[in-house]
Amino acid sequence: MSERITLYSAKLCPFAHRVEIALKESGLPYNRCEIDFFNKPEWYIEKVNPAGKVPAIAYGGPEVLDPTKPSPESTKLFESLVLVEFVNDLITLPSGGSTALFPQDPVLRAKARFFIESVCSKLVPAFFNVHLRGEHPSLILSAIDTLQDLLPEKEGFALGTQGGWSMADAAVLTVMARAEIGLENDLGVYDEGEGKKIWENVMNEEKYERFRRWFGDAKARKSFQETFDAEFVLENFKSRYPPLRAKRMEALKAASTA
Repeated sequence: MSERITLYSAKLCPFAHRVEIALKESGLPYNRCEIDFFNKPEWYIEKVNPAGKVPAIAYGGPEVLDPTKPSPESTKLFESLVLVEFVNDLITLPSGGSTALFPQDPVLRAKARFFIESVCSKLVPAFFNVHLRGEHPSLILSAIDTLQDLLPEKEGFALGTQGGWSMADAAVLTVMARAEIGLENDLGVYDEGEGKKIWENVMNEEKYERFRRWFGDAKARKSFQETFDAEFVLENFKSRYPPLRAKRMEALKAASTA
């Protein structure tokens, strides 16, 4: 039986989302505390994570009804993939079986970690460079190509039919789901219309048929559906990106006339 778990998360954050999926899949009881992604409260920095980042977990200690007042006796843990591994370690492994998060087989576990590193090392910077810095949305395609090349050829998740679903899929999915919302609705700092154009290509070109099957299957996972607030993400993108795009276009215009 694990000790008390409080997850400090943010609906907008793909990295915090990974940990919440892990907790849902584990079946462990936990309390969730939403942190304002852009205006983190002082108590969070003082009592939970001095770096101010989410996600974080407060683990153990006496029962605390108010998550804004975590027990000093609880252990504070950080970084999404570290927390996913931690949740995995809290689960009692059945003899010869596997956890709900990673395969027990060391080879498959290594493949899961390789999948996460290979895809996210391209996908994460591409997502932020496209949506926040105005680089062309086609940058996302390189990450999708890498993801698709690592998938089993015909069907299954990242580890194939032998490994089944794992956190390798979830770790990539949480970023890709937010990229979909941004590109599909053309919400980013890039030139107007380019995001929607790229996403229509991904959704229609034969080249990306394998990616689409994986993406649809991964989004259908119950733990993802129960933890992803697509409407919240969309509304945030709608309020955040158009002003940033307008500011970028003004800067480009000023530079061209200087």
